[in-house]
Amino acid sequence: MRMLESYSGPLLSVLRIMTGLLFLQHGTSKYLGLPVSKFTGVAPMTMGGVAGMFELVGGALIVIGLLPAPLRFSCPA
Repeated sequence: MRMLESYSGPLLSVLRIMTGLLFLQHGTSKYLGLPVSKFTGVAPMTMGGVAGMFELVGGALIVIGLLPAPLRFSCPA
């Protein structure tokens, strides 16, 4: 286990970036039409539109690492 502890920081960063990119993919699908899905072109004031805005903005913030410490959880040793 101690051998893997040195990789925890980079692996958490990869996990954070991939999660943010997945959020961005769903948000861009709703608002920009890339890739096209059944939710492409939703109205901004519908539930899907609000979710798309959260996905766009939240995904970008997660990718750049804004406030990663509150999102991190600790496991008891």
